[in-house]
Amino acid sequence: RTHPPSAGEQRPGAFCGRGCSVLCMADDEERVGLLAGETVFNRLRAGARRLDEARRGAQEAEEIGLNVMTELHGQRESILRTKAHISDVDGDLGISKKILNNLGFRAQADHLMLLLLAFVLTVAVVITLYTKISRVLPFMR
Repeated sequence: RTHPPSAGEQRPGAFCGRGCSVLCMADDEERVGLLAGETVFNRLRAGARRLDEARRGAQEAEEIGLNVMTELHGQRESILRTKAHISDVDGDLGISKKILNNLGFRAQADHLMLLLLAFVLTVAVVITLYTKISRVLPFMR
């Protein structure tokens, strides 16, 4: 008993519209499947290539990042050393300022003592001269 072929089915040995047999259709389907497989393979290969390029880019970015971090760490250490030196210099400047203020105060005190001594000597000389002149004046009259 044979059944009539359904809409998408052909009997073996029957001819398709292009003049080839069902075997020819199987070859066409196989070719289409191979072409589709080749397309998928090409896509996979292109995707793998892009993935490798992305991986290389990520590795380069990581190397650059590590170099930048190393350089920043060195700069941080340099800044911390400079900060410590500035702190030391600031302390030394504070001590120097106190010493200079003390020296200035002593210089002003010494200057004031010298002026006072000059005034006392001048008064002493004037008193001595007045005394001498007042003794000599009565004899000169």
